[in-house]
Amino acid sequence: MEFIFTCSEAHFKLIAYEFELYDDSFKFKKVLFTGNDGSFTALAESALTVAELAHLIKVSPIIFVRHIHAVDEVFEVVDNFCDLVCVAAEKRLERFLSFGVQLRTDGKLGGAAAKEISQKLTNLGFEQDMKNCQQVVSLTVSGNKVFFGVGKVSDNLSKWKGGMPFYSTGSEFGFVSRAEYKLKEALECFDIDLSGRKDAIDLGAAPGGWTKVLAEAGINTIAVDPHLIDKDIMKNPLVNYRRTTAEQYLADDDGKSFDVITNDMKMDTTDSVALTVVYRRRLTSGAVGVMTLKLADGFSYKEIQKAIGNLTDGGYKILGARQLYHNRSEITIAFSSKNEK
Repeated sequence: MEFIFTCSEAHFKLIAYEFELYDDSFKFKKVLFTGNDGSFTALAESALTVAELAHLIKVSPIIFVRHIHAVDEVFEVVDNFCDLVCVAAEKRLERFLSFGVQLRTDGKLGGAAAKEISQKLTNLGFEQDMKNCQQVVSLTVSGNKVFFGVGKVSDNLSKWKGGMPFYSTGSEFGFVSRAEYKLKEALECFDIDLSGRKDAIDLGAAPGGWTKVLAEAGINTIAVDPHLIDKDIMKNPLVNYRRTTAEQYLADDDGKSFDVITNDMKMDTTDSVALTVVYRRRLTSGAVGVMTLKLADGFSYKEIQKAIGNLTDGGYKILGARQLYHNRSEITIAFSSKNEK
């Protein structure tokens, strides 16, 4: 199977290393284009199906890939290109699942082609839902070639084209920081449902982006940081701001338990993981967590593997690890506490 993958340009060598590490059949073919956001879009090959590859990426985990899609056919950009795509898509789309069309390009084609294809497929009786579609018609355009594939959203790793989410800044509290997007993307990427969860602790909360996301989910949130968080966030009745360090809050031990923990602290990777492990005694069974690992200059892949191993040894189940679109020089890890404290 040929497939398209997207990753950060800065971590391109690492993603190639990871694919080769976990998939003996992986063959890199070529970079198709580099985006204005510093992302690489490339073509590769694997003996796995796209569903098998998506599963491998999630469980390994393969960290530095953001998005994939299978290549079912390759078309030339010709006058009847949209008609050819629709004929191919009609054969592969499932009738009772909603669809969306995602087109990424090096500049040859614009959004008009995606709209035309969407309309033609709608006229053929398929239900379009661009926001929450269940299957995707993926089109990656490089030069005069169009790499076409149809697949389920779960097999593409992200519902967003190229794994590049866009979130509105609208909120009753207003936009706090770009960090909001990091947590929203992580919850979506790792399929973490916050509904029904009651109490959260946000370590390294300032200026309050992650606290805001948790509070907006209806969760009572203790925001821990020696630096001040946004004053409007502090007014939220669901937010309890503690102006102290994560270590000191733990030492004070008020006895409160949490079913969500988040950690976006600017801290050495080893120390941050160790602190997260110690906090496990304050978590309920089945609690979920999200943390970032800050990748210092010259970091090694072994450091990341060690961090994941330490979290596992500390009693956490890893739900996933990924270098998300809204991460910069960091990766995000999601985990759960499945055993009793």
